[in-house]
Amino acid sequence: MECMVSTGPFDITLKVMNVESNESQAGECGSYPIWAVINRCIVLCANRKYSEAETLYKEIQESTSSNELYRRTVLALGIFIYSKLSRAQDAFRLIEDLRKTQDDEDRHGRLSTAEDPMLVLARIEAERELPIV
Repeated sequence: MECMVSTGPFDITLKVMNVESNESQAGECGSYPIWAVINRCIVLCANRKYSEAETLYKEIQESTSSNELYRRTVLALGIFIYSKLSRAQDAFRLIEDLRKTQDDEDRHGRLSTAEDPMLVLARIEAERELPIV
């Protein structure tokens, strides 16, 4: 069963199934806004579709390589995916990148207050466990 977001500004996450990297602009992945693609990747993780999430993560990573706004979010998402796929070496590499990014932000200030994907995923998991009345 797939976790679905049915109302609100994240409706587009349900439609983001495959993202082709034809023309990637800053803040976009394919023809979708990057936040929508990140949210779709989080939904895939919530549904334990880690292989699909990894494919989408790689596209997100390519699209945001020059965009510092989403750097921490993308790194944290990659760490989560690789840890679930039991790929410790890749996860530790990203953890080191995240530490460097956080150290840079401590010295120069953070560029964004974007929500941590781990918090979003935890919220989705908590909502799944609520009994339906």
